[in-house]
This record gives sequence, C-alpha cells and structure tokens, in this order.
Amino acid sequence: MTAAPAKPLPGLDPFVYELRDLHKEGLKRITERQRAGVGGLQVVEEMTTLMDQIVVRAWQHAQRVVTERTGEDLSAKPPRVALIAIGGYGRAHLHPQSDVDLLFLHKSSLTHVETEIIKLT
Repeated sequence: MTAAPAKPLPGLDPFVYELRDLHKEGLKRITERQRAGVGGLQVVEEMTTLMDQIVVRAWQHAQRVVTERTGEDLSAKPPRVALIAIGGYGRAHLHPQSDVDLLFLHKSSLTHVETEIIKLT
C-alpha cells in the first residue's frame, strides 16, 4: 500500500488513507486482471468484493471510534441501523468506475451513538 501524504488534511482520520490505499491497490489488481483477459462478470464480482471489504472496514471503524468516544458497549446494545448496498453495488455488479450507493435504514428516531456511527461511516 502507498503511504499517506506528508501533510494529511487537518481533521481527517488517518483511517481514510488506509481505505483509499486499499481501494487503489484493489482497483489496480482488478484492472491488471481485466487487461489479462478476465471476463466482465468476473471484474464486477471482484469490484463488488473489494467494495464490500472497504464498506465493512469503514462500518467497523466507525463503531470502534464511537465506542472509544462515548464509552458505550455496542456489544451489549448494538446500533439499530442497517447499512444496505443498493444500485449496481447492491446487485453485486459494481463496475470499476461506478459510484457506490449506500442506504442507512433505521427507525424514525436515532440515538446519539447511532447518529455518530452513520456520520463516521
């Protein structure tokens, strides 16, 4: 993975650079496989798998950060929020240059912890 820039943006969680690098390296690997003759269906499946890894890591990181900030035990009271992939990503057909559509599904009222997890994700 490549290193973060010498001067990271102020206030930006360094974890963002880890996700960026994971995406860049994965995209590079998938592009090389595509140029080597891997079919389109395989490419979109690999892109979807890569994005799954990134989204899950972001979701887990957000929960860790909120736990550290609030002291809440999320294992005792998990957030009542579902993170749902929609569109091409949700259908497991994410093309290399596609955007990623995510939906946070929740009850009408959110706790402070749930709100913070959504913001950080």
